[in-house]
Amino acid sequence: MIAYSYYESDSRVMRYAEALVQRGDSVEVFALRRNLEMPKEEVISGVKVFRIQDRFGKLEKSKSSFLLPALRFLAASSWRVMRGHRRRHYDLVHAHNVPDFLAFAAWYPKLTGAKLILDIHDILPEFFASKFGWSAHSNLVRGLELVEKISAAFVDHVIISNHLWLDKYMARSARREKCSVFINHVNSRVFRPRQRSPGRYAQEVWH
Repeated sequence: MIAYSYYESDSRVMRYAEALVQRGDSVEVFALRRNLEMPKEEVISGVKVFRIQDRFGKLEKSKSSFLLPALRFLAASSWRVMRGHRRRHYDLVHAHNVPDFLAFAAWYPKLTGAKLILDIHDILPEFFASKFGWSAHSNLVRGLELVEKISAAFVDHVIISNHLWLDKYMARSARREKCSVFINHVNSRVFRPRQRSPGRYAQEVWH
């Protein structure tokens, strides 16, 4: 898995990784490091986590401050994924956006037979248009739409995190048969259904 995020606080990535480990798979994650105290390599619930780039706080304000670290992470993850694939052939590489172009970090495994999934956490043209106040017809938004389309064409399958985005994504980037929707699922080891009983507590909640 390739994720430009902090693994230990990215519940979507963690749930996928832990479910695969529980199934008996070997899982490696290439992610960010939050601070100097965190180890660069660690096993968490059976998942091998490699923190290959430091990001000490989300301080990005400008377009370039978003793009340049992401490009550096693309280069670092591409190198680490290639080395890992040569050492032990990956069956599958699961790249998580943001950004979409992280899918290309798996170019070497894909060329040598591995399957590639792109997991859409956010649809970037709309995300950045809203964040920076760009017009939907601006060159920057059109550029993000092009990156989205090329990334979707490169991978074997696309996972989208909710049904609201599915029609929009299919209309501009991928065929329906290439897309699946998987909504974030709660961790059943932490959250469990319980019978609600009426009484004083319920009254206090409503009032």
